[in-house]
Amino acid sequence: MFALKRTAKDGSEIISLTNVACTEKTIEGLNGVNLLTQTEVKNNLRLEPYGIAWIKVGEQK
Repeated sequence: MFALKRTAKDGSEIISLTNVACTEKTIEGLNGVNLLTQTEVKNNLRLEPYGIAWIKVGEQK
């Protein structure tokens, strides 16, 4: 898993996640909104092989 966290001046955070494995992976303890799919993430995020997600941390739909 490759992760990059960006923090804006207002304190909001976006985490970019890329699964670099050929198997599905789960990230635990993550809450927010996936900006690419507009879906809410509650506690766990499952990424398909080579999948990507941009999560706006703490945001809710």
